[in-house]
Amino acid sequence: MNEKECLVEITKAAACGSCALRESCSVETKKIILKVPRREMEIHEGELVELRIPKSRAIKAAFVIYGVPMITFIGLLSLGKLLNFSDTSALLLAAGGLVADFVLIHFYDKKRGKDFSPKIARVLKAER
Repeated sequence: MNEKECLVEITKAAACGSCALRESCSVETKKIILKVPRREMEIHEGELVELRIPKSRAIKAAFVIYGVPMITFIGLLSLGKLLNFSDTSALLLAAGGLVADFVLIHFYDKKRGKDFSPKIARVLKAER
C-alpha cells in the first residue's frame, strides 16, 4: 500500500438505502475490503469514514455498463434485420456486438475505472 491509498473495510449500513448505487452494489452483509484514494486528509487505522460516489458518475457508470450494451444489441439486431439477415444471423451479429462491448468496457475500466471508485468524503470518528 502506498501513501496515496488506504484500505477501507465496507459493511452495508442503513445509509445504503439512500446511495445512488444501492440497486447495483455488491455489498451485502459480508464485509469487503476496498482500496480508495487517501486524499489530503489525515486518516488513521480504525477510524470510521464516509465514502461517496457523485451521482453524476454513478449515472455515467450505469449507462456505460447497461445502456451501451443494450443500445448496441438492439441497434445491431435491427441492422441485421434491415439488411435481410436471417434471424439467427442477426442475433449472432448482435451477440458479437455485445462481446465487443464487454471487451471495450473492460479496457475502459482498466483505464478510467478509478474515476468511478468511491472517495473518502470525511472522517466520522475513531473506533474504540
